[in-house]
Amino acid sequence: MSKAILEQVLELVKQLTPAERLILERKLSEEMEEVDVTREILLAEHQRLKAMGGFENVQSLANAFANPEVDVSDEELNEYLRQIGKEWEAELDDLDTNH
Repeated sequence: MSKAILEQVLELVKQLTPAERLILERKLSEEMEEVDVTREILLAEHQRLKAMGGFENVQSLANAFANPEVDVSDEELNEYLRQIGKEWEAELDDLDTNH
């Protein structure tokens, strides 16, 4: 599809109601399930969203769900995550030696 036709399609999509956009999205999603998603497809979609302003005025979720009663430093959290990773690797090793 040429870039000019794609731009025309995108302009037509802007004229759809939210319900019609949802229907279109679902139909396209069903068709995309049959397509192998490649890096190029993902990058093109990212560029399209970026051009449409999809990443502007995004609310940060940093600390949005923080619990003030929990006081854990970054170092403590990272150490805990490393410990979990080591335990997980040990469990996988045990599974591998048991079979």
